[in-house]
Amino acid sequence: MNKIVSFVLSALAFIGVVSCSKQIFPDREEDGRKYIEMVFTGGATKSVLDGKTILWQPGDALSVWDGILNCQFTTSSSGERALFRGEAAEAESYSVLYPYSPLAEFVDGYAKTTLPTSQEAHLSTFDPSANIAFGVSSKNEEGRHEAALKNVGAYFKFTVGSSASGLNKVTLAARGGELISGTVKVALGADGNPETRSFTTELLAEADDNGSAFVSIAPQTGNFTAGTYYLVFRPTVLSEGLKLTLSYADESSFSRNLGLSEAKRNVVYAVSGSVDEKTFEFITESMLEEQMPFGVSSEGMTGLATAWNTWTDAASLKATLLRAAENGKTFFSNFKYYDYLTGDAAEGRYGHPHFYSMDFYEATGNYLPRSETRPVRQNIIETVKRCWKRNKAVCLFSWHLESPYAVYSEFKLKMGCRFCYGNSILEEQGVTFPEDLHFIVHDILNNRKVDTNGITYLGDWFDERVQEVADVINELVDDEGRPIPIIFRLWHEQGDSWAWWHCGSPNKVSLDDYKAFFQLTVEKFRAKCPSAQILWGYGPNRLDATITSYLKYYPGDDYVDVMGYDDYWIGYISKPDYGGDEALCYETALGKAKIVSAFAAAHGKPTAIFETDCDDDTTCSRYYSDFVQPMLQDPDVSISIFQMWTSIFSGEVRKNAFSVFKTQENIIFDH
Repeated sequence: MNKIVSFVLSALAFIGVVSCSKQIFPDREEDGRKYIEMVFTGGATKSVLDGKTILWQPGDALSVWDGILNCQFTTSSSGERALFRGEAAEAESYSVLYPYSPLAEFVDGYAKTTLPTSQEAHLSTFDPSANIAFGVSSKNEEGRHEAALKNVGAYFKFTVGSSASGLNKVTLAARGGELISGTVKVALGADGNPETRSFTTELLAEADDNGSAFVSIAPQTGNFTAGTYYLVFRPTVLSEGLKLTLSYADESSFSRNLGLSEAKRNVVYAVSGSVDEKTFEFITESMLEEQMPFGVSSEGMTGLATAWNTWTDAASLKATLLRAAENGKTFFSNFKYYDYLTGDAAEGRYGHPHFYSMDFYEATGNYLPRSETRPVRQNIIETVKRCWKRNKAVCLFSWHLESPYAVYSEFKLKMGCRFCYGNSILEEQGVTFPEDLHFIVHDILNNRKVDTNGITYLGDWFDERVQEVADVINELVDDEGRPIPIIFRLWHEQGDSWAWWHCGSPNKVSLDDYKAFFQLTVEKFRAKCPSAQILWGYGPNRLDATITSYLKYYPGDDYVDVMGYDDYWIGYISKPDYGGDEALCYETALGKAKIVSAFAAAHGKPTAIFETDCDDDTTCSRYYSDFVQPMLQDPDVSISIFQMWTSIFSGEVRKNAFSVFKTQENIIFDH
């Protein structure tokens, strides 16, 4: 059994090994770090309040800082004691934060996180996401780590009576303007208890923009029902006390000032009687039970549940993709998951995936009307920022750039990239493409003068298109102004004839010109987006996922970070090539996955299936279980990203199949 480190309660004896299941993460050396498995067990802490004791709930998660990465530890247990599992590197000490946040930052002994300004009402307890706890480990005389994880916030308790009809929000505000919610920095004070050091009344004007002088609580839907509720707020000196406001569905409200000079950590401040009676008294009720400490042993239990979205830039993103595939895991993505055309940055129908996709062509260029591209451009920027802030999700961008000769009024498929010589769709619409204009890639490389469609020089036209996309990429930054990493797949399916960058007849794109065009595009973006964090994707179609064809277009390792391909024939047994033969269909898909995996491994790149779909109605219920899952689990296949086009939303059969698939151990979605 691999060496692991386990966190156990110092008050408990060694718990022992609970299983000898497959080790997903063996001990290993990587980038100078030694990775080990760790297991936490904790006593009365977090999630649900029972009297004065806070109980763990299944799904609770901790952020564990090992000096380099923010590692996620989760539990499936409940009660006063719970087993937390995760992975981190060996360190002299660990900072531990509840609840887990992929956006938490750890610097110089403090943790930066968010105490929610808007909290969700839970009967007889608080919003688990609001009850922050923090601790830092140190070694005891036996050389074991111990860390007391203690509550950070103060608590406001109130009771709603049966007469509170229509009460839908309760707000607590600091009358003197002190910040009692939002971004907080938590560190240990001289007494070993956590302190929030981000805000003081003197620095109010300079405080973080995310700080707030109030905090509110409301049911997820509707109004409060009778019962007791808790609101968590930041402990601080209160120069003018607090103000309590009750808001009702009829838009009326009732406010009352509460005399409190200082809110202290871990103390419950309460209303005696129900708030709806409006004759209540404000009292200091009690303290919650302190949490029991954590300790560390060199022995422990197997098992793992780690965060897979701890990347911060392109390099760490690439390293994570490689690490996932090495350990038999695949990120699932869906191209149509978020409707960026309408601005629906969707709270997602199946959760919040770590990867999703969008396309630049609907937000830039001259083909579509500006009235359409401008709002899409903004939608893309807002979607990337929102998804990154929520769970550090990464977008895989495509660019179906229109042909320079595409005319929207003539060719209205909204795919101007298909406007190229020899395209049968053009012929069906009676649109003629001049034969002397079919060397588009070559003419861009040589900056041909054409004086056609408002274009003077093709090279200059292409540079303008790159600049438009670069302007979007340069706006993809987080709240601190740091570039958000993306994956950018260039000039894909080049072996097919549907786009103007198609290699071979009839568009006359030579292999040398294709490679030079790919390289030119990357170099232009590197110059125009010098700070951007981009992984470049290379993705031929399935027809070129062969030993002899896959690398013939390859522009070189300096211009490619992710090697992938598109394959819409996985599970498509009704294709004439298969004639209903499921075994042949599966073996063909498996063979292509093996070939591309081998090439990617040889070049030190992660692998992706950039586009696929469940297109055969006869196999859609078994698409994942009989085709995708066994392919991904084959020992010779290493696919870091598997991306569907649309069909996870098309019909109950496909939805149900995906709902099962996304929970499999080897699939990383949002769990």
